[in-house]
Amino acid sequence: MAMMTTDEHYDELDYLDRSFLEDLIPSIKTYTVSSESQFLNLINSQAKVTHSNTIFTILDEFLLFRFSDTDIHSFDSILNPENPDISFHISSIDFTGRLLLIRMPGIPHGSAAGVFSDILAYATASMGLRHTLKTYIGSRIWGEAQKRAKEPDYGWAPVRRAPGQPDRPTITLEVAYSEADKKLQSDVRFWLSPKDGNANVCLTVRILRSSIRVEQWHRDDHGRICRKGVACVKNTKDGFLVDDTYPIRISFKDLYNREADCPRERDIDVTSEDLKVLARTVWDDHQV
Repeated sequence: MAMMTTDEHYDELDYLDRSFLEDLIPSIKTYTVSSESQFLNLINSQAKVTHSNTIFTILDEFLLFRFSDTDIHSFDSILNPENPDISFHISSIDFTGRLLLIRMPGIPHGSAAGVFSDILAYATASMGLRHTLKTYIGSRIWGEAQKRAKEPDYGWAPVRRAPGQPDRPTITLEVAYSEADKKLQSDVRFWLSPKDGNANVCLTVRILRSSIRVEQWHRDDHGRICRKGVACVKNTKDGFLVDDTYPIRISFKDLYNREADCPRERDIDVTSEDLKVLARTVWDDHQV
């Protein structure tokens, strides 16, 4: 997924496995736990390690927990959305595999999301559509048969939905601070699966010390997951170098789930200047 090409179809992204977090086990540190107290102790011990490192030296951005000998449904306090100490850090839930993916405390994903929110807010305001988008952050979206769920780093959807449309984002954004593809691939599969996230577009942002890559994923006319756009910003001694040969363009229809009604309602381009703002914001936050 490193090549700067677009309209590529990735077979491995088309279908969620029976357990959609199972594929993460080789690439993400995994613990098997048999009690809530054991789970909480591991989270606390790993959080201390996280806080003692800078963002680009942290080895474990996410941790995966498999619950053995206990039905994951019994962990009400862990899965309770009103438990801010734990629920806030839950990234994904997979009842089938009794797996829970935790985003480690202290690893910020909000900088990139804030830039994209500004891009959408400015563009929609210029169309006369100010305050017409709902944002999703820390919102648990359930998938097929309530067997799995994810919380986007950020998501957007129109405030007003057509009758029968579910309350879920049409556009999602996921951020990662590592070179590994598995986590973001899992995110893309969930959000673009019609039985799960059912989003129209999933944007992924991979942040490294010297480069940031933004990718735009969607389903093509055949229902296959494809990369529609990809752009990269590199931090060089001469400043930011942007490669947006295959630009990121969010279609009005994908965002609002309807066709444009007038000429001012248009697609939204993520410009090279937007990408530089993204890079400057993220790297300034981490003092790069």
